[in-house]
Amino acid sequence: MVKKQQKVIERTFLKFVFLSFLFLFSMGLTWLLSSELSQPYFPLEPRVKLVSYFTFMVGSGGIVMLWGLTIVSLYCVLIKKEKERTAVKTNMVALLGVIVCFLSFLPRYYVEKRVDDAGYVKCINESYSSARTSWDVYAADESLCKEKWQPDNE
Repeated sequence: MVKKQQKVIERTFLKFVFLSFLFLFSMGLTWLLSSELSQPYFPLEPRVKLVSYFTFMVGSGGIVMLWGLTIVSLYCVLIKKEKERTAVKTNMVALLGVIVCFLSFLPRYYVEKRVDDAGYVKCINESYSSARTSWDVYAADESLCKEKWQPDNE
């Protein structure tokens, strides 16, 4: 009887650790991407960093999926229901995340259109392209563009 209670306590502790990690990871990702994802809803700053369409879409859909899975996992731990209902909720969260991912194309396009209409210039030295991610930095005036940091060759 004691071993059974100990296993229940261990499982509960592991679930708590997993949920805490998932919650903290969701919070961190939301905090990291909040400036890029909120650009369409605020006035343009003198310097604007635009992430690629793919990064913007994956970031917005990923945040929705992570928060949804966190809520579904918390629901499963606190209210133990049938697994079928949990699977349906998880599928609904995934579908919602995919929908948000595709719909986030529109705000990203809107920001780029606003930058083009405002006559911003592209800071070529600060823009970055790679196979994984890319971003472009635009400034209201060329004097706001910074030189790209170069390490000293010693």
